[in-house]
Amino acid sequence: MPGSSEFSNSRSHLKRKHVTDVYSSSSSRTETRSSPQGDPRIPRTGTSSVTLMHNACDEQRSNKSRKKNIDLDLLDFCMGGLHPFSIVEERGFKKLCRWIPGYELPTQSEFDSIMQEEYSNLHEKVVSQLSKVKNICLTAGMWTPLKTESYLALTGHYFNEELDMKTVLLGCCQLSDTSSTNIAEAIWKLVDKYDLKSKVNFMITNDALKAVREELGWKHFGCCADSLNSIVEDALENVKPQIEEVKQVVSYVKNSTSCCKMLEEYQIQHGQSPKPLIQALDTSWNSTFLMLKRFIELEDAVKSTLASVVRDAFKIKEEEWTLYKELCRILSPFDEITTSLMSDENYGTGSCIIAMTCCLSEECQRLLAKTGLSKKSRKTAQLLESGLKERFKAIEKSGTLSINTFLDPRFKTHGFSNQIEAMRTKERIRKMIVEMIAKAELITIPDNDEDDSSPWKTIDREICQGTPMSMALEEVDKFLSDKMLPREDASGNSTSPQEWWRLHKDRYPNLKKIYETKCNIVATSVLCEQIISETRLRLKSNRLTSSELEQIMFLVVNSPEKRFAGF
Repeated sequence: MPGSSEFSNSRSHLKRKHVTDVYSSSSSRTETRSSPQGDPRIPRTGTSSVTLMHNACDEQRSNKSRKKNIDLDLLDFCMGGLHPFSIVEERGFKKLCRWIPGYELPTQSEFDSIMQEEYSNLHEKVVSQLSKVKNICLTAGMWTPLKTESYLALTGHYFNEELDMKTVLLGCCQLSDTSSTNIAEAIWKLVDKYDLKSKVNFMITNDALKAVREELGWKHFGCCADSLNSIVEDALENVKPQIEEVKQVVSYVKNSTSCCKMLEEYQIQHGQSPKPLIQALDTSWNSTFLMLKRFIELEDAVKSTLASVVRDAFKIKEEEWTLYKELCRILSPFDEITTSLMSDENYGTGSCIIAMTCCLSEECQRLLAKTGLSKKSRKTAQLLESGLKERFKAIEKSGTLSINTFLDPRFKTHGFSNQIEAMRTKERIRKMIVEMIAKAELITIPDNDEDDSSPWKTIDREICQGTPMSMALEEVDKFLSDKMLPREDASGNSTSPQEWWRLHKDRYPNLKKIYETKCNIVATSVLCEQIISETRLRLKSNRLTSSELEQIMFLVVNSPEKRFAGF
């Protein structure tokens, strides 16, 4: 009988390895008979053996699938938590994993292979996604942890076919030297790796990489967050002694158990939820603002606590408390703008740069127009205003950023401080639409045009169908007269320009095409800085090779967040 040896082998295997399955299957699914040896477990026919064999194979496949899922979760655990891959060889970790029934830990070599396979699969998907991209905005950042090591991170920002804003890490690589030529070459190789050379429409970098613009020839703007940080830090030099005084008080209180207890007890006694003081960091002006804000928020508690400390150096005068309050009022708009630019990653924040500069300048002018402002505060506001003018001079003349502002339904021409530039932008967009219409040949000529000898045919055609010029004017004017999109919804959440354009794509078809190809610009290189920050930790703790680092960071940044759904 063909295949009888296979059935025999299966029966032998099941009897040796799956006795329980044989018992349960024979009792519930088949009738039994006595074997020559009197063993009732042998099925009457081979059908049950085949079924059991299939069940065993299904179980084996299920176990393999389960192991793979656990392996991938372990990979996420190592990458997301900065754990070295060598953890799979540690005794304590092996002991812990023994409680996972039937699971066998991979070796470090096997684990490396799992990571390589995941990287290859994800890289293939990213290449496929980027092949459909029309335009991409790049952000770059660099970090030099040691004299002999420098690392570059490059991210891309683009709209997909549904007009959703997408961000992808193109690469995180080590540089042999940090010359502009070498940095530009590294960026060029990463861009060429994804065949994006002709699709780059803008680039955002930090101050250290501005020289790249001359090497690559792309339209470029400095990181807005870096610029604001420099402006505020320069302005705060005017009140550095007063800020240092607050730092000293905060440091003393936080390092004194008795002072911390007194500060907490005072707040509780006055029906407040106890809050600690915040210490400023030298690397972030926002932390200085948060320190001052919490300091004046706890003014009474701080005064009460300091009154119990016999130290003349900590007797803060009332005019100094007034200065701290004024500084918080002056810095608050800058903190709000910076936080907004760094947190809104779901749309092209490049449209906010001109409007942001306009609003901050007007706020500084409004504060300076007030009477009763202290001399120190007034000087700080003046330095902020002059810093904005210097850092963002002629920004409204930027063709790319002005188009982004104009086509943002939250700003339109209202985002400009100079209405002459707003009208120039309107004219520029109108011309773009005229060219698009002409290129697409949207205006058709009737087939019997040659037989029409009427002298009025030209003007009749223009009245009925419209010229590219009139069609462009009509679409732009209609857009400007349409109701503006509020910057925030009723819940206080930021509204989405992309969602607005998805809803109005049929009403403004040509403007929508310009929007999806020009308005994927971001304002900051914050994501690159975050990647670099993680890189610093990884190199310090794990000593990864540059190749391992690039693959791990690629997986961490580009893997879908849904893999952590529910956790």
